[in-house]
Amino acid sequence: MAGWLNEEESKVYNYIRGDVRGTVGHLSCPDGGLLTVEVIRTKADIKGAVKQGKPEATINLELEGNIADVECHVDLTKPETIEELETRSEKEIEEMLRRTITKVQQKFKTDIFGFGEAIHRSSPKEWSRIKEDWSRQFAELPVHVKVKVEIRRVGTVTDSFTNRLEE
Repeated sequence: MAGWLNEEESKVYNYIRGDVRGTVGHLSCPDGGLLTVEVIRTKADIKGAVKQGKPEATINLELEGNIADVECHVDLTKPETIEELETRSEKEIEEMLRRTITKVQQKFKTDIFGFGEAIHRSSPKEWSRIKEDWSRQFAELPVHVKVKVEIRRVGTVTDSFTNRLEE
């Protein structure tokens, strides 16, 4: 065993491996407070390639979610608000993925995500050339991350409880 992942890193590992069936995440609101997003569906796709003799990987992660709780001042009836929340979610999740991948590459130097398998599938001849040195190659592997978040439903949570308390 190479080491331990914390809660966030474990969640990222499961996102990348495609093992998330449902979870909850929090998103900070622009003016303070939190939104809770229930993730109802995820799809992860890992692609490997060898370009100019160097291996690289790409992760495409798609998430669908619902707004489960609102504890801030935000108007969920406006499409631009939903788009902004989706964009902010994408950036936060992308950062989580990058932090975790970098930690695993630098600290553990063990390919727990399956990037080597993806490279082997896409370029078997190149894989046979690099597999003996994979630990070192993995530690330096460029990983491209693309995250797409879609908020499907806001349910009856269109007006924050805090808004109603102030009235």
